[in-house]
Amino acid sequence: MRSMRYRLELEDGDEGYLIYNAETDWNGMPKPENLQRPSIRVKNVPFCGKVVADIASCVSIGDFYEVEPEFDGTPERFLHDTFKANHVRILHGELPEWVLSVVRIDRGGVTMAFFYRETGQEETVYVNWTNRLEMLFEVDRADSSGVDTYLVKLSAEGPDYEDRRYLKVTEQDAYGKREIVFTQWIGAEKAHPPGDGWVYAYVTEYR
Repeated sequence: MRSMRYRLELEDGDEGYLIYNAETDWNGMPKPENLQRPSIRVKNVPFCGKVVADIASCVSIGDFYEVEPEFDGTPERFLHDTFKANHVRILHGELPEWVLSVVRIDRGGVTMAFFYRETGQEETVYVNWTNRLEMLFEVDRADSSGVDTYLVKLSAEGPDYEDRRYLKVTEQDAYGKREIVFTQWIGAEKAHPPGDGWVYAYVTEYR
């Protein structure tokens, strides 16, 4: 067993940290495998025996199909409205025709990309900054050898949760554990002046 700490430098505009059910990139999704493979599962994680913040109450649904008038009255708009009305059940995995294929994590927060298996229509779910939200993402390995887990802790303080933001991912796989902190308690704007173009992720590995 060993541990090692280091800092990663992330270029501005980078796709961030992606959790996916099949290999892809943010701008290239979905690949056929993303629609075919099992969905990423997302769960609330209790803190001291209770759920402090429920994921379902801390998300916003992307409004692309609402603000673009060419989708009014189309099947895409109908499917979007159906997703929005049933997003809590979809988050709980109760409607398997929707697959959570990709989760993006960066200094801006957590974004989930759901796809309708039949057509590949994307619905984007943004996790709002809040005080002490803990969630677990579970991904079945492609070789069916087990499950990889990603514990995400997100917290923010101050008016409108704009201050003291903190985001950590703890990934657990067959080889060990790795903790990645994307923002610091002192605030991203203080750690990295606006316009510097670079941010950092602080990593601790356990093997």
